[in-house]
Order: sequence, then structure tokens, then C-alpha cells
Amino acid sequence: MQSLRDMMTMLEDIEEKVTEGELCEDCECNPCTCEPVNEGEEEVTEEVVAEEIPVGALEQIRGAVEDNDHTSAYEYGASYLGMKKHAKIFQLIGQINMIEGHMPTDLYEYRQEKYNEMIEYARSTLPVDQFKDFHQAF
Repeated sequence: MQSLRDMMTMLEDIEEKVTEGELCEDCECNPCTCEPVNEGEEEVTEEVVAEEIPVGALEQIRGAVEDNDHTSAYEYGASYLGMKKHAKIFQLIGQINMIEGHMPTDLYEYRQEKYNEMIEYARSTLPVDQFKDFHQAF
């Protein structure tokens, strides 16, 4: 079984590969073998800005929180905001949590750091009333 430090290193390596474009965010191929952008098409390099969070999405987040599955709630939130990298990180944190059988302190702190980044992104991109509803879902 891998140590927590090894798993944290693996998680950071994945985050770096996604950031550098070595690991595909859409299909997770490594190296990315997805078709390149056609000439004349603009490549999307920024995360998609959510204009409105669907009510069903907020209910899904609230349901995960009620089930004490905060990591999945964060993953859903990141997905709805278009934050693919953060959604993948939360997914992997959940996997490590299941392997460990609990949330190790280092992993909890890392998850909290990524959650705070997601909340700041939501604050800067969503209308005030949407942000309030989104934030309160957690």
C-alpha cells in the first residue's frame, strides 16, 4: 500500500500534468491523443465561466453534504463551475480517502486549499445571488 506522502505526490504530479497540458482534462489520456483544434478554430485555454448554477446542481451538492460526502460535493461544485482540473483533483482526493479509510490531515488541508480556490473563482464569476446560493450549498 502506498504511503500518504506518495499519494499526495501523485496528486500534485497529476495537477501539474493537467496544468501543463500533458494530461488531457476531457478523456484523461496520457499523453493527450485527442484531435487537435482545427485550423481557424480558437483553442479554449481558460475554464468555462458558469453563468448560472442549475437548481438541480445545488440539490446534488446539498445531498452530498447531507451524506457527509464533502469531497464529492466539492467535485460537483467544481464541475458545475467548469473547473475541470479542480473536479479531477477532488475526485482523486476522494479515492485516496477511500483507500486510507479516513481523511489524513495533509490531504484535508490540501482539499481545503482547493475548495478555497473554487470558492474564490465562484465569487469572481457568478452573480452575487448565485454565488450566495452556491456557497450556502456546502
